[in-house]
Amino acid sequence: LVIIRVGSGAQKKEFHVHRGLLRHHSIYFQDVIRNSSDHEVDLPHEDPGVFDVIFWVAGTSTTANGRIPLSFHYIVELSFFADSKGMEMLRNATLTLFYRKCVQEWRSVHHFASKVYSGTIPQSPLRRYLVDFTAET
Repeated sequence: LVIIRVGSGAQKKEFHVHRGLLRHHSIYFQDVIRNSSDHEVDLPHEDPGVFDVIFWVAGTSTTANGRIPLSFHYIVELSFFADSKGMEMLRNATLTLFYRKCVQEWRSVHHFASKVYSGTIPQSPLRRYLVDFTAET
């Protein structure tokens, strides 16, 4: 197991994650774990809530009534985290969550455009989806 400390100060949270899972799902963690002799990784500038959501998405992504309990904000932040850590499967899962949330709530998400555009590259699937969804609705 690898101990991952996420956040700083009172918000700091510790996660115990299997080393093989981290290396399999993230090019970032492949490099960090390969170059580290200890079993600890500190991510003081990341949001512990986003890291919590990673484990939630890996298990189940809806509540008992089929609703997605995550806010659009958290889904976007999770997508940014996945991109920054080379976690392609997680990034794809966040795109699916974003789509399903849009369909469930059927409301405009244009207020996320500047956040998505400032946090993604032009070829980003999230950016392309946001443009397509906005154009369609």
